[in-house]
Amino acid sequence: MSDIATALVNGQVTDYVSIADRGLAYGDGVFETIAVADGKPCLWKKHTDRLIYGCKQLGIVFNNLDELEKEVFTLSRNAQSNGVIKIIITRGVGASGYKTQPSAKPSRIALLQHRQTFSEQLYRNGVDVCFCKQRLGYNPTLSKIKHLCRLEQVLARMEWQDEYHEGIMFDYYNNAIEGTMSNLFIISDNVLKTPKLDNCGIQGVMREWILEQCQRHNIAVKQQTIDRQAILEADGLFFCNALIRVWPVRSIEANSYDVAVVHRLLRSFAFSEVGIAL
Repeated sequence: MSDIATALVNGQVTDYVSIADRGLAYGDGVFETIAVADGKPCLWKKHTDRLIYGCKQLGIVFNNLDELEKEVFTLSRNAQSNGVIKIIITRGVGASGYKTQPSAKPSRIALLQHRQTFSEQLYRNGVDVCFCKQRLGYNPTLSKIKHLCRLEQVLARMEWQDEYHEGIMFDYYNNAIEGTMSNLFIISDNVLKTPKLDNCGIQGVMREWILEQCQRHNIAVKQQTIDRQAILEADGLFFCNALIRVWPVRSIEANSYDVAVVHRLLRSFAFSEVGIAL
C-alpha cells in the first residue's frame, strides 16, 4: 500500500513518470527526505544545499529551486500534522544508453507522504543494532550525496527483520561508515566521534546539525576512521537522520551500552530547531 498522500511531477498533480526517465533506468538523480513539523519543512536550507551539491556532482543542471521551494512549502502546509516530503531530481527523459543528453530537462518530483511513527521509547531506552555483512564500495565522487542508487543499503537491510532497529555498515577496509538509513556517532573518553565520509557514505543533514551544535556548545568532536573495536569499546553511541532525529544504542548484538551517556551529551542541544523536544 502506498504511503503517498500527494504527488507533484514538474509542478503537476500526477503519479506519472515517463518510463524513459533516467532516474528509473539508471538511478541517475538525487533525493531528499524532509521531516515536516507544524506545517513547515525542517532543516530546509541544509536539504537544499545537499540537493544542489548532489546535482552538481552528477552534472545535472537544476535551475528550478524557487519552484521546488513553493511546492514543498505548500505540501508542508497541507500535511494534517507531521508528514514527510520526499524530493527527487532526475536527469530527466533520455535516450537508451549511458550517454547523457545536454538538452535533457531534469524531472522534479515532490511527494507528500504519511510519516512513519517511531515510539519515543526508542530515544528514551535506546535501540538494538547489528553489524551488517554488506559492505559499502569506495567512490569519492558519489560520497556524501544522496543519489538514487541505494542497492547497498537495500541489501544490508535484508539481513534482519524486526529483531534490530538499525545496522552498522562498513567499507571494504573494515571502517565503520554509517547505518543503513542513518549516520553514526560514538562517544569515547568524553570525545564525540563520527566516521569520515571522504570515500563513501551520506553526509546527513542531521549529522551536520549535530556537528554545528557541538561547535556552539564547545563539545569536542572528531571526524575520523572508526573500526569495529572502537565501536565495541565506546562509552555510548547513537544514530541520527532527519526523520528519526536521534536513536541512542542500547545493544549491538551481545554488547550493551548505557544510553544515559548519550542523553547527557545531547541534553543541551536545541532540538526545538528540528521540530522536536527531547
